[in-house]
Amino acid sequence: MATNNLVELTGNLGSDPTVHTDRNGDEFIRFSLATTDSYKDEKTGEWEELPSVWHSIFG
Repeated sequence: MATNNLVELTGNLGSDPTVHTDRNGDEFIRFSLATTDSYKDEKTGEWEELPSVWHSIFG
């Protein structure tokens, strides 16, 4: 049995979305999205930010 995973990303748009057409004439959109994560260092109590992760989105 097939399952679907649902992921919700919140981040910053890397560039304007572009619309493409496949061989069947169906349109889809493509864009890049940057997400970041941070955590509080247990020793110093300071917030540390991890490097951005870039995601290529199309659908």
